[in-house]
Amino acid sequence: MPAIAALRRDQLRDASQVLARAFDDDPVFRYLYPSSRRRRWSCHSFLGAVARDSVPYGEAWAALDAGRVVGAAGWLPDGAYPPSRWRAARLLLASWPALLTLHTFRDGLRYLNETEKLHPNGPHWYLGVIGVEPGHQGEGLGGKLLDVVLDRLDANHVPAYLETSTEGNVAWYRHHGFEVQHEVRPAEAGPPIWTMWREPRGS
Repeated sequence: MPAIAALRRDQLRDASQVLARAFDDDPVFRYLYPSSRRRRWSCHSFLGAVARDSVPYGEAWAALDAGRVVGAAGWLPDGAYPPSRWRAARLLLASWPALLTLHTFRDGLRYLNETEKLHPNGPHWYLGVIGVEPGHQGEGLGGKLLDVVLDRLDANHVPAYLETSTEGNVAWYRHHGFEVQHEVRPAEAGPPIWTMWREPRGS
């Protein structure tokens, strides 16, 4: 039975590969990277950088099956977003290979800029990334990766925030207490993104 544990730095490479496979059918990534090989490589680079950014805060989590990473989530606690100049530069450097075409540079930056503008200013925790190995999806691991943080947020009366570009995930996040704030389409020919906010349960 897979267990939830803090993601170690030496597990980041495996977690990045799991996230890349989990996001292979993500509409925005499919729009930006129609080639499956380029998409897998770019997702690995970008999502790995997002997960790595949460490690210093102790809020990177892994679902482990016999010690093997089969799911991962990266959270930023209140006050950690927006990132400092140093963290922003490190994130850009790590994810730069994913933006090295005219199409992805133009439209990729549109998606990044639009979600940044919509990001709420009040106190909250931010779910930067979450994904489960495709062969383990449907086993409840995503919910467990959420609950390890959401249970604490409920106890401390702290809201949470995320973005998703997969319409089917909207209902799943609603089941966990999130509600849609905005639906936006940063690139005219691209898919939409939903921003979602969760008030702590019991508040």
